[in-house]
Amino acid sequence: MAVYVPMLQGDALAGAMWYNNDELTVFPHVLVAAGQSGYPEPVIEALPVGEAVAGVSSGWSTMEFSEPVVAIDDGFYVVFCLPAGSEHVAYGEGGGAGLGYTTGANGYTGWLSSDGEEWVILDEEFGIAFEPVIIPAEDGMAGKSMDEPQDTPVAVTALLNPAPNPFNPRTELKYQLKTASEVELSIFNLRGERVARLASGWHESGRYSVFWHGQAGGGQPVSSGTYFARLRADGVTQTQRLTLVK
Repeated sequence: MAVYVPMLQGDALAGAMWYNNDELTVFPHVLVAAGQSGYPEPVIEALPVGEAVAGVSSGWSTMEFSEPVVAIDDGFYVVFCLPAGSEHVAYGEGGGAGLGYTTGANGYTGWLSSDGEEWVILDEEFGIAFEPVIIPAEDGMAGKSMDEPQDTPVAVTALLNPAPNPFNPRTELKYQLKTASEVELSIFNLRGERVARLASGWHESGRYSVFWHGQAGGGQPVSSGTYFARLRADGVTQTQRLTLVK
Protein backbone atom coordinates (compact mmCIF):
# COMPACT_ATOMS: atom_id res chain seq x y z
CA MET A 1 0.00 0.00 0.00
CA ALA A 2 1.36 3.43 -0.96
CA VAL A 3 0.45 6.90 0.32
CA TYR A 4 1.15 9.99 -1.77
CA VAL A 5 2.77 12.79 0.28
CA PRO A 6 2.95 16.28 -1.28
CA MET A 7 6.12 18.12 -0.26
CA LEU A 8 7.55 21.63 -0.39
CA GLN A 9 11.01 22.41 -1.70
CA GLY A 10 13.49 22.56 1.17
CA ASP A 11 11.61 20.02 3.31
CA ALA A 12 12.53 16.45 4.18
CA LEU A 13 10.39 13.52 5.27
CA ALA A 14 11.77 12.09 8.53
CA GLY A 15 9.01 9.70 9.60
CA ALA A 16 5.35 8.89 9.53
CA MET A 17 2.26 8.52 11.69
CA TRP A 18 -0.53 6.21 10.58
CA TYR A 19 -3.63 4.58 12.01
CA ASN A 20 -2.65 0.94 12.40
CA ASN A 21 -4.98 -2.05 12.61
CA ASP A 22 -3.10 -4.97 14.18
CA GLU A 23 -0.03 -4.73 16.43
CA LEU A 24 0.66 -8.45 15.93
CA THR A 25 1.29 -7.97 12.20
CA VAL A 26 4.62 -6.46 11.14
CA PHE A 27 5.28 -4.56 7.90
CA PRO A 28 8.52 -6.15 6.63
CA HIS A 29 9.58 -2.98 4.78
CA VAL A 30 8.63 0.69 4.56
CA LEU A 31 10.01 2.55 1.54
CA VAL A 32 9.97 5.96 -0.11
CA ALA A 33 9.20 5.77 -3.82
CA ALA A 34 9.35 8.23 -6.67
CA GLY A 35 6.70 8.36 -9.38
CA GLN A 36 6.51 7.26 -12.99
CA SER A 37 3.82 8.84 -15.19
CA GLY A 38 1.63 9.58 -12.19
CA TYR A 39 2.02 6.18 -10.51
CA PRO A 40 4.40 4.97 -7.79
CA GLU A 41 7.57 3.41 -9.18
CA PRO A 42 8.17 -0.35 -8.67
CA VAL A 43 9.12 -1.06 -5.07
CA ILE A 44 12.42 -2.62 -6.20
CA GLU A 45 13.55 0.91 -7.12
CA ALA A 46 12.31 2.59 -3.92
CA LEU A 47 14.49 3.78 -1.03
CA PRO A 48 14.21 1.63 2.15
CA VAL A 49 13.55 3.71 5.29
CA GLY A 50 12.32 1.07 7.76
CA GLU A 51 12.29 -2.68 8.41
CA ALA A 52 10.06 -4.85 10.60
CA VAL A 53 7.76 -1.91 11.38
CA ALA A 54 4.91 -2.50 13.81
CA GLY A 55 2.28 -0.26 15.37
CA VAL A 56 -0.41 -0.47 18.00
CA SER A 57 -3.79 -2.08 17.50
CA SER A 58 -6.63 0.25 16.46
CA GLY A 59 -4.62 3.39 17.09
CA TRP A 60 -2.19 5.95 15.75
CA SER A 61 1.36 4.66 15.42
CA THR A 62 4.68 6.39 14.74
CA MET A 63 7.92 5.44 13.01
CA GLU A 64 11.17 7.31 12.45
CA PHE A 65 12.84 6.73 9.09
CA SER A 66 16.35 5.28 9.03
CA GLU A 67 17.30 8.44 7.12
CA PRO A 68 15.33 11.56 6.17
CA VAL A 69 14.47 11.94 2.48
CA VAL A 70 14.61 15.37 0.83
CA ALA A 71 11.89 16.49 -1.56
CA ILE A 72 13.49 17.21 -4.93
CA ASP A 73 10.17 17.63 -6.72
CA ASP A 74 6.67 18.18 -5.33
CA GLY A 75 6.21 14.93 -3.47
CA PHE A 76 6.72 11.18 -3.30
CA TYR A 77 5.10 7.98 -2.04
CA VAL A 78 5.50 6.19 1.29
CA VAL A 79 5.07 2.45 0.70
CA PHE A 80 4.03 -0.05 3.39
CA CYS A 81 4.89 -3.58 2.24
CA LEU A 82 2.36 -6.06 3.57
CA PRO A 83 3.62 -9.41 4.92
CA ALA A 84 3.26 -12.35 2.54
CA GLY A 85 -0.02 -14.16 3.01
CA SER A 86 -1.45 -11.42 5.24
CA GLU A 87 -5.22 -11.06 5.15
CA HIS A 88 -7.34 -8.41 6.82
CA VAL A 89 -10.10 -10.36 8.58
CA ALA A 90 -11.17 -8.06 11.41
CA TYR A 91 -10.56 -4.75 13.12
CA GLY A 92 -8.00 -4.57 15.91
CA GLU A 93 -5.57 -7.08 17.39
CA GLY A 94 -5.36 -10.29 15.39
CA GLY A 95 -7.26 -8.78 12.48
CA GLY A 96 -4.33 -8.58 10.04
CA ALA A 97 -2.29 -5.81 8.48
CA GLY A 98 -4.10 -2.62 7.55
CA LEU A 99 -4.00 1.17 7.51
CA GLY A 100 -6.95 3.25 8.61
CA TYR A 101 -8.92 5.41 6.21
CA THR A 102 -11.01 8.55 6.31
CA THR A 103 -13.83 9.88 4.18
CA GLY A 104 -14.24 13.11 2.30
CA ALA A 105 -11.31 15.47 1.82
CA ASN A 106 -9.39 14.22 4.85
CA GLY A 107 -6.45 11.85 4.61
CA TYR A 108 -3.93 11.18 1.87
CA THR A 109 -4.36 9.54 -1.54
CA GLY A 110 -3.76 5.79 -1.38
CA TRP A 111 -2.58 3.23 -3.90
CA LEU A 112 -2.62 -0.58 -3.91
CA SER A 113 -0.43 -3.13 -5.66
CA SER A 114 -0.42 -6.93 -5.61
CA ASP A 115 3.07 -7.31 -7.13
CA GLY A 116 4.90 -4.07 -6.27
CA GLU A 117 4.96 -2.96 -9.90
CA GLU A 118 1.42 -2.27 -11.14
CA TRP A 119 -0.53 0.22 -8.99
CA VAL A 120 -4.23 1.06 -8.68
CA ILE A 121 -5.43 4.28 -7.04
CA LEU A 122 -8.02 3.97 -4.26
CA ASP A 123 -11.44 5.52 -4.50
CA GLU A 124 -11.18 9.32 -4.33
CA GLU A 125 -13.93 9.38 -1.67
CA PHE A 126 -11.50 7.77 0.80
CA GLY A 127 -8.15 8.91 2.17
CA ILE A 128 -5.47 7.06 4.13
CA ALA A 129 -5.24 8.00 7.83
CA PHE A 130 -1.63 9.12 7.57
CA GLU A 131 0.44 12.11 8.72
CA PRO A 132 4.01 12.82 7.52
CA VAL A 133 6.76 13.92 9.90
CA ILE A 134 8.42 16.80 8.03
CA ILE A 135 11.67 18.58 8.98
CA PRO A 136 13.85 21.20 7.24
CA ALA A 137 16.30 19.66 4.77
CA GLU A 138 19.94 19.65 5.81
CA ASP A 139 23.22 19.10 3.99
CA GLY A 140 24.00 15.47 3.24
CA MET A 141 20.41 14.18 3.33
CA ALA A 142 19.33 11.76 0.62
CA GLY A 143 17.07 13.06 -2.12
CA LYS A 144 14.32 11.35 -4.07
CA SER A 145 13.05 12.66 -7.40
CA MET A 146 9.63 11.93 -8.84
CA ASP A 147 11.17 11.04 -12.20
CA GLU A 148 14.62 9.61 -11.45
CA PRO A 149 15.67 6.98 -14.03
CA GLN A 150 16.67 4.53 -11.29
CA ASP A 151 16.47 1.48 -13.55
CA THR A 152 19.03 2.82 -16.07
CA PRO A 153 22.49 1.28 -15.49
CA VAL A 154 25.22 3.71 -14.47
CA ALA A 155 27.80 3.87 -17.25
CA VAL A 156 30.48 5.89 -15.48
CA THR A 157 31.34 7.20 -12.01
CA ALA A 158 30.86 10.97 -12.06
CA LEU A 159 30.02 14.13 -10.12
CA LEU A 160 27.33 15.84 -12.18
CA ASN A 161 26.80 19.55 -12.66
CA PRO A 162 25.32 21.16 -9.53
CA ALA A 163 21.98 22.94 -9.84
CA PRO A 164 21.18 25.69 -9.37
CA ASN A 165 24.57 27.31 -9.85
CA PRO A 166 25.05 30.14 -8.86
CA PHE A 167 22.83 29.37 -5.90
CA ASN A 168 21.15 30.80 -2.81
CA PRO A 169 20.22 29.34 -0.39
CA ARG A 170 20.98 25.76 -1.52
CA THR A 171 22.24 23.68 -4.42
CA GLU A 172 21.79 20.02 -5.29
CA LEU A 173 24.82 17.81 -5.95
CA LYS A 174 24.14 14.60 -7.87
CA TYR A 175 26.72 11.87 -8.25
CA GLN A 176 26.70 8.36 -9.64
CA LEU A 177 28.81 5.25 -9.09
CA LYS A 178 29.46 2.61 -11.72
CA THR A 179 30.61 0.15 -9.06
CA ALA A 180 30.36 -0.01 -5.28
CA SER A 181 33.18 1.86 -3.52
CA GLU A 182 34.23 4.15 -0.70
CA VAL A 183 32.95 7.69 -1.29
CA GLU A 184 33.96 11.12 -0.07
CA LEU A 185 32.13 14.24 -1.27
CA SER A 186 33.37 17.49 0.30
CA ILE A 187 33.19 21.24 -0.21
CA PHE A 188 36.43 23.29 -0.34
CA ASN A 189 37.10 27.02 -0.44
CA LEU A 190 39.57 28.78 -2.75
CA ARG A 191 42.39 28.22 -0.23
CA GLY A 192 41.90 24.47 -0.49
CA GLU A 193 40.42 24.19 3.01
CA ARG A 194 37.61 21.72 3.57
CA VAL A 195 34.43 23.61 4.46
CA ALA A 196 31.99 20.72 4.78
CA ARG A 197 31.78 16.98 4.18
CA LEU A 198 28.50 16.01 2.50
CA ALA A 199 28.91 12.26 2.02
CA SER A 200 31.37 9.58 3.10
CA GLY A 201 31.63 5.83 3.56
CA TRP A 202 30.78 2.78 1.50
CA HIS A 203 28.18 3.25 -1.25
CA GLU A 204 26.61 0.69 -3.56
CA SER A 205 26.58 1.41 -7.29
CA GLY A 206 23.80 3.76 -8.36
CA ARG A 207 22.70 7.38 -8.32
CA TYR A 208 22.82 9.69 -5.31
CA SER A 209 21.79 13.23 -4.46
CA VAL A 210 22.69 15.53 -1.58
CA PHE A 211 22.18 19.22 -0.86
CA TRP A 212 24.53 21.95 0.31
CA HIS A 213 22.97 24.95 2.05
CA GLY A 214 26.07 27.14 2.04
CA GLN A 215 27.05 26.10 5.55
CA ALA A 216 30.26 24.89 7.16
CA GLY A 217 30.42 21.55 8.91
CA GLY A 218 29.32 23.09 12.21
CA GLY A 219 26.22 24.64 10.65
CA GLN A 220 27.48 28.23 10.46
CA PRO A 221 26.82 30.07 7.16
CA VAL A 222 29.78 30.69 4.87
CA SER A 223 30.40 33.90 2.95
CA SER A 224 29.51 34.53 -0.67
CA GLY A 225 32.07 33.42 -3.22
CA THR A 226 33.48 30.49 -5.13
CA TYR A 227 33.72 26.98 -3.73
CA PHE A 228 34.55 23.55 -5.11
CA ALA A 229 32.76 20.25 -4.65
CA ARG A 230 35.15 17.29 -4.89
CA LEU A 231 34.10 13.66 -5.30
CA ARG A 232 36.52 10.81 -4.65
CA ALA A 233 35.10 7.38 -5.46
CA ASP A 234 35.77 4.25 -7.52
CA GLY A 235 39.33 5.42 -8.29
CA VAL A 236 37.99 8.69 -9.71
CA THR A 237 38.44 12.27 -8.48
CA GLN A 238 36.17 14.94 -9.94
CA THR A 239 35.54 18.57 -9.05
CA GLN A 240 32.68 20.98 -9.75
CA ARG A 241 32.84 24.75 -9.27
CA LEU A 242 30.12 26.36 -7.10
CA THR A 243 29.17 30.03 -6.70
CA LEU A 244 27.27 31.16 -3.62
CA VAL A 245 25.53 34.51 -4.08
CA LYS A 246 23.90 36.37 -1.19
